[in-house]
Amino acid sequence: MTMKAVFVGIDRHRSPDVPELGGAKRDATALWALFSDSVPGLASRLLVDDQATLAAVRDAVVGTLNDAGADDIAVVSFAGHGSPDGSLVLYDTEPTDLAGSALSMTVLAEAFRTTKARVVLCILDCCFSGHAPARVIETSATPRSAFALTGIFGEGRILLAACAPAEAAWEQPGTGHGLLTYATIEAMSGSVGAPVSFPAVADEIIRLTRVEATRIGVTQTPAFLGNVQGGLVFPALVRGANYAAAFPPVPVHRITGSFAELAGVGMPQEIVDGWSGVFPDGLNALQIKAVNEFGMLAGKSLLTFAPTSSGKTLIGELAAIRAVSAGKKAVFLLPYRAW
Repeated sequence: MTMKAVFVGIDRHRSPDVPELGGAKRDATALWALFSDSVPGLASRLLVDDQATLAAVRDAVVGTLNDAGADDIAVVSFAGHGSPDGSLVLYDTEPTDLAGSALSMTVLAEAFRTTKARVVLCILDCCFSGHAPARVIETSATPRSAFALTGIFGEGRILLAACAPAEAAWEQPGTGHGLLTYATIEAMSGSVGAPVSFPAVADEIIRLTRVEATRIGVTQTPAFLGNVQGGLVFPALVRGANYAAAFPPVPVHRITGSFAELAGVGMPQEIVDGWSGVFPDGLNALQIKAVNEFGMLAGKSLLTFAPTSSGKTLIGELAAIRAVSAGKKAVFLLPYRAW
């Protein structure tokens, strides 16, 4: 028996009309790394962002399922945008031509139906319908009931879907993962050395997803469908060499207060020089505390309460410039007037 897997995650798309995401690429990369570190002999592919074209994903998924033998287990994971008509939105999908440029569930269902694999596990962390602030592409004049799971699940076919057809799939603040993916990682990590069994672990995945959704004030109802006679057992997921390479620890840089030190942690030199000219005395105690004790320059979240003119704005500027310098985005909100 061998395990074959395809992990797909798309944050950025070729079309500027497709909204960017923040955690889909991380979802796919984390699952790929954890399965690679935990499953001996795993044959897997990871497709993210511009690698995840319609042709590449279709060939990888359909090819993996077609090549699977009667004793094999196949895992297919997708994180990204879904459309109300039940398609997966890929890197080169055009919103004006979903039928011709997105991956239809009909294609997946046929591949799932015809594969000789003993078991297929499909993890879909995306929205399929409904108005949502993330992970959904809206189209007009499309029935919201158009998406059907028929053919994706059944005996030997397991589907973990992030949410109900009319719900959004949300990302978890702080971890950079979708709620379903985060719950899957947590539940399948389990106790060290203890195997993970479906369908038993599905209950924990659903519970963790719903609990975290409630914690952040949203509703998300994941679905588990399908059955495996005799059950399906995976090794517990462990963080090994692949995970460490994909997600190296970010050190918390400690500073004494000189702006010159910031150039060594990724701040552009021209900005460091500008700050040094405006603030010749360097960072104040509040700003140093934000960096040294709260890991602000390491990407940690921080909420600062302090009196007017205590240096809060510069803390925000430090966080924003650090994020942009790392290839991320920053939104800076300022009051219209001070009170």
